[in-house]
Amino acid sequence: MHEINLLPPLRRLTLRREVVINSLQYILSSVVYACLAVTLTAGATWALLGASTWRLSATDQSQIGSAISEYQQLRDEIAEHNALLEYVQSLSNNRLTWTDFIADFLATIPPGVEIGGMTGSAVMQGTMPQEVIFTFNGQAAARGGLTLFADRLRLLKGVTQVVAPNSNLIKRENPLYQFTIHLDPSVRDQKP
Repeated sequence: MHEINLLPPLRRLTLRREVVINSLQYILSSVVYACLAVTLTAGATWALLGASTWRLSATDQSQIGSAISEYQQLRDEIAEHNALLEYVQSLSNNRLTWTDFIADFLATIPPGVEIGGMTGSAVMQGTMPQEVIFTFNGQAAARGGLTLFADRLRLLKGVTQVVAPNSNLIKRENPLYQFTIHLDPSVRDQKP
């Protein structure tokens, strides 16, 4: 018996990437919790040792001093790992998922319009996307299909601008076209 996967290839790729990101986030969270446990244990040990140093000899005190410096070094490493985890988590929380938009986008394509290529990019400010630009091109059976397509694109949720050069409308039949769509990423996760 063979398994049949009916998901579009882009959705399968997105799901695979999400699994990797979630696994990475889980691993980093586990590392942070382990470091936190080590920190708490080291802090409790340090507190107990601090209370009993008045009874210790000079040799013991030097050993405690080296243990404290090791603890401080460990604490600094934990702080670095925490900063890395926060950065990865912010990337995870602010990542763009194209699948919802592409599904809506594909539903707007009128009959007779073919997509030849697509690209997408995001203008970032830190880890937050400020604007998403989606460019695609192809060929249509008739010029009327392109105007209908442009009108439908303007109605998509999150689309702030649709740029279509005049060269899209030069030929009546079988015109080549290109569209650039500007999206507002703040509406990407909102459901209607």
